[in-house]
Amino acid sequence: MPLNGRGVWRMNSALLEDEEVRRSFEEFLQAQATILDFCGSKLEWWEFTKVWIGRFFKALGKRKQLEKYIAYQQLRRKLDRLVSEGGDSGAISEVKLLLKKYQYDRCASLVLERDYGKHHSPNLFQNCKRSIAIKTISGLRDSTGSLTKSRSGILEVSRAFFEDLLKEKHLDRAGMSSFLDSTPGLENNNPSTSLTSEDNS
Repeated sequence: MPLNGRGVWRMNSALLEDEEVRRSFEEFLQAQATILDFCGSKLEWWEFTKVWIGRFFKALGKRKQLEKYIAYQQLRRKLDRLVSEGGDSGAISEVKLLLKKYQYDRCASLVLERDYGKHHSPNLFQNCKRSIAIKTISGLRDSTGSLTKSRSGILEVSRAFFEDLLKEKHLDRAGMSSFLDSTPGLENNNPSTSLTSEDNS
């Protein structure tokens, strides 16, 4: 992601599952092909065209989301009316099911590729539970191999590990010299002499 400005845009590939969208995109590409003769090369044409492809799908995605939002609000009003008027339970269940589908569609991009790729559960709650279970540390083993599962124990094992990792250690000068001597490209400028000849202070 860039250090400044907006993040990298990624096209919602689910848009291509719509037959109408695929047809519109084919017509769009055919129209873009007509400007190829005005470009110095196909590469120049592609650099120009892919900007317009991005704009095409951004505008299309916004329109689709607006249509879904309008349909979602209409379903909510219909559900309110059915409940307030004591409507048929079957009709109420059907509207609830449609509402759940729209709710999931609004969150699908947060669930699909990020956590499960192409294999995902249709249950958003189960997805979140599984994601948390995968990412949560339930225990750590200390230097003796004992498994610790308590919060304080995990913190202590982590503290001890990094303390040992970062503490001052004795430099094995003979081993360092042997490693540097066998490293290609250092024959004429071998720093092992300066490393192994430092005075202990």
